[in-house]
Formats: sequence, C-alpha cells, structure tokens
Amino acid sequence: MGFVYPIRLTSIEGYIRTVNGSDRPLTATEIAVLSDYADRVLVDIEDDWPVDTATSVDSFSTTLHTQRGYIGFDIENEADYAQYIHRKGGNPENPLYLTLIPSVLLSWRDDLLQDLRQAIDRTQAELRNRNAPPSFWARRPGA
Repeated sequence: MGFVYPIRLTSIEGYIRTVNGSDRPLTATEIAVLSDYADRVLVDIEDDWPVDTATSVDSFSTTLHTQRGYIGFDIENEADYAQYIHRKGGNPENPLYLTLIPSVLLSWRDDLLQDLRQAIDRTQAELRNRNAPPSFWARRPGA
C-alpha cells in the first residue's frame, strides 16, 4: 500500500499565469530545476528515515508534475507498511511521513521557489525575444 505525498506548487502555477498570460507546461530547463529539488528533498527524507531492513527507505521515489496548470511533484513510498512507520517511542497513529516530509520541504521551499521563478523568468525572456519582430521592421526616426 505505501503512500503518496503530493506537493503542488500553486504559487509557481500562479506565477506562470501572471508572467505568461496563461498556464503553460514547464520547459526542459525548468523541469531540470524542479527535478533537482525533488531529488534534494528525497535525499533528506531518506537520510532521516528509520532503517531496519532498508526496504522502506529504498522504496522512495518522486514523480514530477510539469503539465499546464499542475506543477509539483509527489513523494512516494511503495513499501506496504511505509504509512505506518513512526519514530521509536512515538505514536503509531502519527505516521512519520506526515511530519518529516513537510519539515524537509520547508527547509528547501524558499530556494526551490526562487530558483524555479528565475528559470521561468529566463524562459519568458526567451519567448519574448523569439516572438519580437525582426529589427528591420522597426521604424527609423524621421522616416
């Protein structure tokens, strides 16, 4: 059974709508930024995950969401019992992933959002330059 923990970057979705005028999927460069941070988050989660047999820590993965209108990623663990893991001495009804994942995300949030916005800004500048009319169309002063 395991678990899936979705992370939706609604502020990035809104930022794209604002700077682009509508939703659009992430570009390859923007996907690389998102992927890098998803990997960093995953490494930090795995580093803090309790290890008995290593089965559950080895069962973590991420899935990116980069399509128009839904930007983010999922943290997944396919180990049948992962949703029941808790800290030693902790309450079994408070699974570790519900506190660990948000804590790790918080540590990366500001850098992720800043770097992704910068990548989006670079893309938007490229799109504006690509869609600008050639310079020979510009009127010359006095013409």
